[in-house]
Amino acid sequence: MGEAYLANHVWGTPDQCVEKTRRIAEAFRPEEFMLVMRYGDMPREVAERNVALFSREVLPAVQAIPLEEPVAYDDALTA
Repeated sequence: MGEAYLANHVWGTPDQCVEKTRRIAEAFRPEEFMLVMRYGDMPREVAERNVALFSREVLPAVQAIPLEEPVAYDDALTA
């Protein structure tokens, strides 16, 4: 279960996060992403550094990903 969780979430270096987000965007064409930047007992300072790094190095590249029409729910069910 842990491997599936790691495989299906965006995490890693900034370059890895950008690439994973691009792959997700191509496959699912989401309109938005939800971020969780602090897990469990992670110190607040670590989470704040993560947010700053993400904002500086990942977010500009993610914002540049073109938005496409989202996958329709009914189409996804029949695929």
